[in-house]
Amino acid sequence: MYRRFAAQTETFRREVEYQLREKGEVAVFVDEVQRIPSLLNEVHFLIEGYKGTVQFVLTGSSARKLRREGANLLAGRARQLKLHPITFVEKNRLLEETLRLGQLPVMVEQQDESYLTTYVDVYLREEIYQESLIRKQEIFARFLDVAAQYSGELISF
Repeated sequence: MYRRFAAQTETFRREVEYQLREKGEVAVFVDEVQRIPSLLNEVHFLIEGYKGTVQFVLTGSSARKLRREGANLLAGRARQLKLHPITFVEKNRLLEETLRLGQLPVMVEQQDESYLTTYVDVYLREEIYQESLIRKQEIFARFLDVAAQYSGELISF
């Protein structure tokens, strides 16, 4: 789907319009919308053209990328909701366990520290390095190790 919609975003519009003809009303979920910012133009078109019959739920983790690329942020047509991680109180967890495993839902459910390692690796590669927020990924990875060692301690500059 990613390749198809990235190559021709109007394909997304045609598929939603087809569903509207078939069902009359549809809800469309798009995860990681920042990967194809031009889809927001199609969403805009569909919201305006099919008022009351189409609803969108768009999720993503990089508004920075959307703003940088000048994407259509659907001003006046969308509501922004922020989803925060699960807290240790919500899951009735011990503070030590929360500090060790974090608050990401998959970590809470799986209780497996390998997910955290994978998450950090993917975050470094996808969010930090590819968005050119840093120049040398290896140095930043070492920084994260040091920062983790001193987490919760007073740091003297």
